[in-house]
Amino acid sequence: MAVRFGELHKKPVAGEAASAFEAAPKGAGPLLKLPEGCEPYEEFAAKFSLGKSSTELLCDTTRDLSQVMNRDITGGLRALFEVDKSIIAGYENFIPKIHELSPEIAERIQAGGRVIMLGSGTSGRISVDLAKKWQKIPEAPDGAIIGDIAGKDSAMIKAREGYEDSTESGRSAIEEHSITEKDTVILLSASGSASFNVGAGHAAANLGAKVMYFYNSTNVPERTEELFERARNPVIPLLVDIGPQAIAGSTRLQAATLAEACIGALLTATFVHIRDRGDLVAEFTENFKKGLERVLLCVESKLDNIANFVEIEEAVFSHPSANFRSVHDDSKVGYVTFVATPDAIIETMVDATETSPTFSTNPPRRESEAHKKAAEFRAYVAGCETNEEAWEKFVGRNPNDPNAVSDFILSMNKLGECSYANRPLCAGNFAIGVCKLKKKEVFPLCLSETLNVAYQEGAETGVIVTSPEKLEEAAKDRMRKDIDASLFLDDIPPDPLGILETIALKLALNLISNGAMLRMQKVYGNRMIDSRASNSKLIDRCMRNISGIWTETNGELPLTQEELYHAVVLLHEAKTQSEERGVYAPSVAKLALGMLALGKTPADFGDIVVYIAEKKENIDDMLAS
Repeated sequence: MAVRFGELHKKPVAGEAASAFEAAPKGAGPLLKLPEGCEPYEEFAAKFSLGKSSTELLCDTTRDLSQVMNRDITGGLRALFEVDKSIIAGYENFIPKIHELSPEIAERIQAGGRVIMLGSGTSGRISVDLAKKWQKIPEAPDGAIIGDIAGKDSAMIKAREGYEDSTESGRSAIEEHSITEKDTVILLSASGSASFNVGAGHAAANLGAKVMYFYNSTNVPERTEELFERARNPVIPLLVDIGPQAIAGSTRLQAATLAEACIGALLTATFVHIRDRGDLVAEFTENFKKGLERVLLCVESKLDNIANFVEIEEAVFSHPSANFRSVHDDSKVGYVTFVATPDAIIETMVDATETSPTFSTNPPRRESEAHKKAAEFRAYVAGCETNEEAWEKFVGRNPNDPNAVSDFILSMNKLGECSYANRPLCAGNFAIGVCKLKKKEVFPLCLSETLNVAYQEGAETGVIVTSPEKLEEAAKDRMRKDIDASLFLDDIPPDPLGILETIALKLALNLISNGAMLRMQKVYGNRMIDSRASNSKLIDRCMRNISGIWTETNGELPLTQEELYHAVVLLHEAKTQSEERGVYAPSVAKLALGMLALGKTPADFGDIVVYIAEKKENIDDMLAS
């Protein structure tokens, strides 16, 4: 039987309570009061319970992923990569939809319609990326494909809280595109749960557009099902369920790769039909599958090279002077900086720069946030003279967010507190150049010069290169000069939109960044335990991770789900206030598990932080005491 918060005091530990809870009397009531404006548990539970979503379930083959990764980096990468192979079966299942839908979409474009792709978070970034790729095809109808992200273009760099959970934001996004009956709207969401998509789907369908929803979970919330059950102009479900992610809930992994492959292939087939070569679509879809298989073989053959990048990132973050677990820039140590060519910047920004809320690392800072701790990971665009040009290269058009260009610096030439000029490049840091080489193209001078400067200043350096042709060893040796880690993804089959090259780069960057985060104790087994509890989806995920870890190690959870909800919300509030005061605090999941291990409540925040610090954030040690 679950006990109430007031009964949880068993083992007092010395420490100082967080100011937010100093006045909270011990055992005064059944539940500690939620912060003002926070929705009650009943409302939260009624609309957000993703425990049955395929993308949130635990993958059986990676249940001990963190343990494997901490014993053997290459072995851990191999375990991660084995789940990536599921995208082949997912793409195969989608091929009939490509054949069915591409002729009609092409016909609608030729009649003056557009394809508008929308999503939040990673799904929105894929939408923008695919639209950007379409614009590169000289023969493609200009403006026929539009990609948008919840929260507008600045959300490409930093998560915009509240938009994913808002149906009104989805409706507003549709209104901005002046949808007509000629248009096709494609919604993307791995879990199929985003309220943003629900609002957008109903709004677009009401205007007569043909609306499709690409998602990856057989189980979706009732609000999503209502889109498919509309009496007038129902939304077309495009379900491709390939099972759990390698790291539970991390949909920027297999789900995002599958979306890039499936929707990218659908747009390519649409282009083939526009060129009146529909007879070639079947050949294209089969060749694309073979291309995916070759990409996977290429990446798999480079796991040792990828492990080298992981080792260096771990060493940077674990350096004695590193600021990895600090809320201040106390030193100039502990940072990874990417410099990418314009055609590689989206993959680099999305797949290599682990940012909040996924792993509770710091997001890229706006100029107005320069007083806050710098992002552990940051990416910049090489070869652009102005920040405006860098942003246009980043999103493939003029930004739709008037504040984006002034808020976030992407150009290496633009000066400011959050500029490349202020990124630490001394010893204890890592600078990585990323590019996609065309045939017969040499490594860009702007990257080699940048990496040479970083090398001279004492930073570790790396290069990640893709190429459609097999690179000669002499060419690789030239690119390896004064480089500590190198990764060459060459002989990648070309395709009209460059989807296969993107997937090769994406897979490698995902493996590097996730490998480093696993080594830094940001994952327990295959659960993300360092996520922020900053929106409904993440609160739900935190609760499931806390419940799962506790019951597996200590038996029945001594809290009801309502009590756990209150604890997560209050601990998140305390963590936020602590960091605003300049004091580091562990993730909410670790805080909650420490609270349970001590028999405390959120009012004992300071005691819990001290205990977790003593255990060096190691969950096994925390729960064994």
